[in-house]
Amino acid sequence: MRSYGLGCYIAVRIDPMNANTSSFDLKMALLGGWLLAGIFNDGWAHNHIHVENFFTPWHAVLYSGFLANVIYLSVATVRARRPGMSLNKSIPSGYRLSALGVLIFGISGIADLTWHTIFGIEVSVSAGFSPPHLGIMMATGLIVSGPLVAAWKRTAIPSGWHEWFPTLFSLTMLFSLMTFVTQYASPLVVIWAAAKPLQFHDQVLGAVSIMLHAAIMMGCLLVVMKRWSLPIGSLTMVLSLNIVAMSFMRDTFFLILALASAAVLTDVLYCKLGRDISLRGRFHVVAFAMPIVYFALYFVAVWMTRGVTWPLPLWTGVIFMSGIVSLLLSFLVLPAPYPRPSATRSTVDLPPRRSRA
Repeated sequence: MRSYGLGCYIAVRIDPMNANTSSFDLKMALLGGWLLAGIFNDGWAHNHIHVENFFTPWHAVLYSGFLANVIYLSVATVRARRPGMSLNKSIPSGYRLSALGVLIFGISGIADLTWHTIFGIEVSVSAGFSPPHLGIMMATGLIVSGPLVAAWKRTAIPSGWHEWFPTLFSLTMLFSLMTFVTQYASPLVVIWAAAKPLQFHDQVLGAVSIMLHAAIMMGCLLVVMKRWSLPIGSLTMVLSLNIVAMSFMRDTFFLILALASAAVLTDVLYCKLGRDISLRGRFHVVAFAMPIVYFALYFVAVWMTRGVTWPLPLWTGVIFMSGIVSLLLSFLVLPAPYPRPSATRSTVDLPPRRSRA
C-alpha cells in the first residue's frame, strides 16, 4: 500500500505539462527504473526464495512501478490534449509505444494472476518462457525505452549530461531487460567456465552464452553508436549498471570490478577511435575489439576467484568469437557504401565477341 501511495504521489506531483522537454524524459526514465527494479527484485526472489503465490512484496514493487507509469503518462496525455485532438495524438512525442506497453502490461498482469492460479508458480527456466511473463517483459521494454525513442525522433542532439542521462539510462534499462530475460543463458549469472567437474554441456552452453551476450550487448550499443556521437562515460555507465544489476541474480558480485574496468576501457577505445562513423574502418575495429576486452577481463575475474576449468583453446577462442559476432553485427548496422547490383547483366562484364571473319 505504501508503494501504491508513493506511485500516486509521484505521478500527480510531477507536472507533465511540458511533455517534450528533457525534464519529462528524466521523470519517465526514473519511473521506468522503478518498474525495472521491481522486475529485478522479483527475479532475485525467484532465484533465492521459494515463491509460492502471486501476492508477494516483490510483486508489490513491480506493480506499483507499473501503476506510477500509468498515472504519470495518463496525466501527461490528458493535460496535453486540446479541443478536437484525438487521444492518440495527445500522447507525448516518442511515447506512443510506451503507452502501448502500458496496455499490454495491464493485460499481461491479469493473465499472469490467472495463469498462476490455474498452473501454479513456475520455477527455473520455465519462468522465463511463461506466456504472461513474456508479455510483461515485452511491455516493460516498450515502457522503459520511451526516453530513448523520444530522443531518437528528435533532430536536435542532446547537449550536456542532463539531456543525455535519460536517453542513456533508457538504453541501459532496455539492455538490462534483455539480459534479465535471457539470464538462464547468461555468463554473468551462470559461470560455466568454472564448472567442476567440467562436462561437455558446460563447455557448449558456456561458449554459446558468451556469444549470445556479445550479440545482445553490441546489438544495443552499435545502433546507438551509429545514431549519435556519445559523450565520454556513456559506455561506462551502460555496461557498469548492467553488471551491477545482473550480479544480484546469482550473487556474482566478483564480476563487478573486472567488468566495470572493461566498461571504462571500451569507453576509452570508443572515444579514441569509434565516435566518427565516417571512418568506417575504425567503427568496425572498435566493434570487434569491445567484446574482446569485455570478456578477456571477465575470464581474468573468473580465473582469480573461482578458477577457469576450460581448456586454453576454448576460452581464448570464445573471446575471439565474441569479437567476430560483434564485427558481423557492425556490418549490418553500418554496411559498406556500395550500390546494389542490377538485376540485368552489365555489358562491361561480358567477354568481347570474337569476329567470325
